[in-house]
Amino acid sequence: MSLAAQYFSLLPFLLALSALVYVVLRKMAPTAARISLALGGAFAGGFLAPAVFVFLIEPFRDGWKNFGLFFWGVPIFFVGGMIGGFLAALRWTAQSAEGRRKLNIALSSTFLLTPVVLFLLPNVLAFVLHDPRGDTMQDRRLTIYKFTASPKSVALVIPTRESDQIRAILFVDRATRQPGLIADSDFSYEAPRFSWDGERLLFVRRKKETRQHDLFSCFVKTWQCRVVLQTENDVVSPVEIDRDVIIYSSSPLVTLPDRQRYSHHDFYLIKVGSDPIQLSDFSEVALHSINVTGDKILFGSFAPGSSTGKSILAVDSVFSDPRSEIFELTFDREAARIPTPSEKLKPKFLVGGLSGNPSMSQDGRKVAFLNTETGKGSYRFNLMAVDTASGLQKVIKLEGNNLSPAAFAGDQMLFNELMNDRYRVRSWDYSADTINDVFEIEFSKLERLPHIELSLTTGRNSGAQ
Repeated sequence: MSLAAQYFSLLPFLLALSALVYVVLRKMAPTAARISLALGGAFAGGFLAPAVFVFLIEPFRDGWKNFGLFFWGVPIFFVGGMIGGFLAALRWTAQSAEGRRKLNIALSSTFLLTPVVLFLLPNVLAFVLHDPRGDTMQDRRLTIYKFTASPKSVALVIPTRESDQIRAILFVDRATRQPGLIADSDFSYEAPRFSWDGERLLFVRRKKETRQHDLFSCFVKTWQCRVVLQTENDVVSPVEIDRDVIIYSSSPLVTLPDRQRYSHHDFYLIKVGSDPIQLSDFSEVALHSINVTGDKILFGSFAPGSSTGKSILAVDSVFSDPRSEIFELTFDREAARIPTPSEKLKPKFLVGGLSGNPSMSQDGRKVAFLNTETGKGSYRFNLMAVDTASGLQKVIKLEGNNLSPAAFAGDQMLFNELMNDRYRVRSWDYSADTINDVFEIEFSKLERLPHIELSLTTGRNSGAQ
């Protein structure tokens, strides 16, 4: 029997004993009797309050973990429940109206202060102890999906303390395991993606408090960078399909009744030194996780349709079980266009639960995506790799808080995992079916990393698309 089960099995006995002592002593020693019953109430409150807390937040357990609240919630509610139970028993046995009034105030204060302490204490301790997890764990969970790797390097997006809108890119040389930061207090860096040979790194730089987005292509060896595109539209998931030929997703800023957002996405192609070409006219709410192999484009989308009515995605896939947010299109390379399909696109990789954020190997033989069971209220995404020829599947179980999408590099599939106090990058060698450690770094060391100096060359691609 578990410790918790033993605890709860003792609870009826303790309450009955407390009540018996109270009944026996209330005439002879009323103070001792009240203390006995109050201790029983404290035991009951200490047992029941954390149990109720765990039951109520069970559907949101992962989110509470990311905020650090699940860890703190059980002991705080245990203490709060004990105090509340103690006061409730005293109030029940109070002899005077004035005593009951004071105990009512104390009891109400306990009920109000317990959740306040729960939300404030982790942040106060994080500030006092200078623990970076307290104020950035949620940001880390959001940025874990921005990960890329090559045979030579690893890059991932991390939050910074500058602002909740500012991101940096952590770059790691796999040979030396030496990390460095691409960071600037005036810019946020997003969407890193290596070329297949690992010689170039694409990323998007966004100027703080503006709509300016710049697409960069940098030579990793020298950090000589070219500004491929400057636009006020967003730039999503750029991928190099040939040397200096890039496909990405983009949308203008759309004004809706409730807010402004980028919700009319289409595919674009740009060659370094030339103007962008629009490949499609779909106006999708989202186009991300773009992969191009031969004449196929594999990508992710929420598939809710679009306000323009041009969407090519099957809306009913949102409500299916199993469910997938992965789709595939044909790409006409010679004509530089994506033909509009004759039918609404059905999702790919309906393997159970919810699947999304696809990645594809260079030869198209391996596809990996995040996958989770649905219907249980708590989404913990594992990483699933599928051999497109044989259909064989490999599942890499989540051990920490979140997994990134995969990045293929040669015969390896790399991924980043968000732990409680660090990032952990590992690789799966699919020919040997082995998983190896590549790199890990504690959050506390990120701010002390050296910055990578970029040498910028401004291109002529600027303005709206």
